[in-house]
Amino acid sequence: MISLIIASIVAVTFAQECGRTSFSQTPNYAMQMIVGGQIAKEGDFPWQVGLVENGYLICGGTYVIGTGGVVKVITAAHCLSGKNPNPNNYQVVFGMHQTNVVGTRLIVRAVTINVHQQYNSNTMSNDIAVIAFGSLMPSGLPVNTFPACRPSRTYNHNEDSVVSGWGTTSEGGSSSTSLRYVWKPLLSLAACENTGNKGSLDATMLCAGATGKDACQGDSGGPLVAPRNGVWELVGVVSWGFGCGRANYPGVYADTWYLRSWLNTYL
Repeated sequence: MISLIIASIVAVTFAQECGRTSFSQTPNYAMQMIVGGQIAKEGDFPWQVGLVENGYLICGGTYVIGTGGVVKVITAAHCLSGKNPNPNNYQVVFGMHQTNVVGTRLIVRAVTINVHQQYNSNTMSNDIAVIAFGSLMPSGLPVNTFPACRPSRTYNHNEDSVVSGWGTTSEGGSSSTSLRYVWKPLLSLAACENTGNKGSLDATMLCAGATGKDACQGDSGGPLVAPRNGVWELVGVVSWGFGCGRANYPGVYADTWYLRSWLNTYL
């Protein structure tokens, strides 16, 4: 169970900027996967948040700026209990690096949750949701938080991307107490249809893969980001996969560019 202690908060001074971090934009595919893997430095992924349900860390999410400059979080629909989840059951942790160290972080209760109306739990189509916190502004968040940018375009085949989270460090294993990440190449749907995912994909999804490099249980809802023109854009939301890092089974993500019209309605 995650501690609900709120540490001291230092106000941030930025507002509308997004996608900036000291994390290197130079891909390193030699790094290990989240499963078994590479620990991020504190502040590498300042848009990464944790989703808590009834006191337990269950998923990840991405901090973005919504209309009017307010704080919003994008996560996966399957992380929530049905299409009309009770916001009172959910909290979001901003500024967390290690789950077992309080540090400088803030836990905020959800005010409204919008799950995609066409989310299908059988096919995982439209696996996306937006969490709002009333009029919460960036100035109320810890200093080690910063929003990811929304996607400015569709993705390219073999484009570099990074996925992060606190999920399990082996398939069916234990969760990580430290935030981990891995570089992954984005795959076109046509290329992904030539993998073990054939017949399970639709236009609301994108794939990112390399054997042995993947998100896993507990990373759901978290960010898949790509470096573009000096900033990091949210290109996908961790959705589903056959196992974790298996050969010929790349991970599948909700495609934020394809789903941008729906997102813009609730951001």
